[in-house]
Order: sequence, then structure tokens, then C-alpha cells
Amino acid sequence: MPAGLDIRLRVPTPGLLGLPWADRLADWDATEVPLRDIAVGPSRHLVRFVESDGGLWALKELPPRIAQKEFGVLRELESRGLAAIRPAGVVGQASADTAILVTRFLQPSWQYGWKAKSAGSTTWGSLWKRCSSSPLATVMTACGSRSRWAAAGSMPSSCAG
Repeated sequence: MPAGLDIRLRVPTPGLLGLPWADRLADWDATEVPLRDIAVGPSRHLVRFVESDGGLWALKELPPRIAQKEFGVLRELESRGLAAIRPAGVVGQASADTAILVTRFLQPSWQYGWKAKSAGSTTWGSLWKRCSSSPLATVMTACGSRSRWAAAGSMPSSCAG
């Protein structure tokens, strides 16, 4: 393992371990890595999808602290049996001061920003008022901040309006 690389995968499969983790996600070459183009909405951070070990994985490049927090929130959602993407691990890249959050791709999910807009919410405050009574909001509050809606990858249907 290259120096400065911290691979923490819940299930370290050969395909995932064989990915070029030492490189920035933007530098991964589609001729060498089984990248897939998946139509998703805009993201503040780079998100790429890779097919490996019979599954489709979402890889999101983030600052290390944020990647760890998102991973923790997703684990909490999973432990409570709530509908959310499943966290698979975090790969720290110390040389680039980044980390890659690895999750199972969830086909029927939708992004929180797109759903908020389609539900007529134009601000976090209006979205929060509409969704704060849902079980997911309770978990997000228990985890510390409504700003973590983004980590969930899916939101309750009560937000649909």
C-alpha cells in the first residue's frame, strides 16, 4: 500500500482493493477502471461510479473530516434500519488531503437537492419545516445537524409534498 493511503473498507473485496486509490478520483482513467456514467444531479464534490465485484459503487471525494462524518451518519442510519445508501468505507489520501467515501449505489434513490427543489422548497429552512416530523429528521437531529441531510442520499417520502 502506498504511503499516505488509509483504506478502510467494511468488506475489502479484491475489485475494490485493486482500484487506483493513490490517485485523485478525477484522475482515474476509464480505460483502466470500470467507471460507469450514471445520470445524477449536481454535486458540490466529485462523484464517480465504478462497477466492481458484481456491484455498483458510488465514490465521493471529500475533505477527510467530512468523509468520516458522512460515513458515521450513514452507519447510524443503517443501524436504525432507515432507507439510505449503504456505507462501504472511506479511503484516506493524505498526500492530497482528501478522502473518498465509498457507498453502494442505490438505484431508486434521489438527491436531496433535486427533491427539495421539486417539492417547492427554496431554502433549507422551508425544507426542514416540511420534513422535520419524519423519522429520518429525528435521526439527523440525533446525529447533530440538519446539514447532514446530504449524507443520507435519500429522504423520507413525507418531504415530497
